Amino acid sequence: MVVPQSELLPTTLRLAQQICQNSPDSVQSTKHALVLSQSRSYEDTVQSHALSLESKRVYNGVNIKVCRAFCDANNGHLLTTELIVGRIKGICRGESS
Repeated sequence: MVVPQSELLPTTLRLAQQICQNSPDSVQSTKHALVLSQSRSYEDTVQSHALSLESKRVYNGVNIKVCRAFCDANNGHLLTTELIVGRIKGICRGESS
């Protein structure tokens, strides 16, 4: 992205806000992939990143479990705030969601 000098700071701040709205695990995973890509071939980057802890946290970490708790339809019923809070607490204690 190329912007005029006068738009550099506002544009940077908008992008930073967008990044901060993403899952911390996905941001770290993306950063890890970008760092790998600076010194490796495309194929090696994809393979190394797919097997990395950063990538595994995206799909198995607390953040994705919290997202699943919020998205759970609870047998066709909407989740109550109390149920959501209870599930988040359980996830943080290491219980299955």
